[in-house]
Amino acid sequence: MAADALAGTFLTAQAAFTERVHAVAGDQWRHGTPDAQWTVADLVGHLVDEHRWAGPLLAGLDMDAARVVVARLGPAGGDGAALVRAWDLAAAASAEAFRADRALSGSVAITRGLAPAAEYLEEMVLDLIVHAWDLGTAIGYPGPLPAGPGRRRPDAGRHVRRAGGGRCRRAGHRPAGRADRPSPSLAAVGSVRSGP
Repeated sequence: MAADALAGTFLTAQAAFTERVHAVAGDQWRHGTPDAQWTVADLVGHLVDEHRWAGPLLAGLDMDAARVVVARLGPAGGDGAALVRAWDLAAAASAEAFRADRALSGSVAITRGLAPAAEYLEEMVLDLIVHAWDLGTAIGYPGPLPAGPGRRRPDAGRHVRRAGGGRCRRAGHRPAGRADRPSPSLAAVGSVRSGP
């Protein structure tokens, strides 16, 4: 996928997650999600953390140096309003980092080693789509999911599945009693890694 098209897909996926974050009602932040270990607040906090890493990694920092930068930002926030603000800031920063000139031309240091920046962006798109589904399912958000690289390229999830480290879960899991089915993008991923 061309860099401009991939960046556009990222922004569309990010907007879908943002819609869901802004749709969370005050009493839903402690609701469970399809990932049994995460509440809605945990899920949003996870994406805040993921997107805080993008700028430092795309700027060429290694994992240790990027971790210091992200740690300086402090926790994502405990209550709903703080999490919404933290997400909006992290989303804006990652969007800016991925849209920067030549942002996708190099490599980034991620958990499994150096990876092409475009591949890292594909993984971020998949992560956004999977977690938009998770969040939408948890809060009963009816909006559709955007198409992602998993729909265009059946092997797009292989790097995510292979990443290993961190917590993994089945992307296609749905709570008991739910009749909706995960999208083809979710099925393409299989399991999703946690951390850059």
